[in-house]
Amino acid sequence: MMALQLSEDRISLTPRRNQIIQGLLALPTQIKKVLDLDKSLQELANTSLSNQRSLLIMGRGYQHATCLEGALKIKEISYLHSEGKFDHYRDSSPPSCSRFV
Repeated sequence: MMALQLSEDRISLTPRRNQIIQGLLALPTQIKKVLDLDKSLQELANTSLSNQRSLLIMGRGYQHATCLEGALKIKEISYLHSEGKFDHYRDSSPPSCSRFV
């Protein structure tokens, strides 16, 4: 918020500043959409993940860090073996995907 306030003086950054403000205003709606998916995520966890021994999470680019963090959180919460890997060898894959091992 401080950076937005400081950027108010620069005319060249006004369009980007407005985009950031619009994104912040849309954030509560986006959080509500994610929370509405809670039941379907619980169903997925109960049907697919509960009987797995390991989980491999793959990502490419900036999503690689997200994959590593996701694997760590799964380890911490569920004590399930999980690994985050950099998906550098598949060009036709989506940017981030999960696999059951």
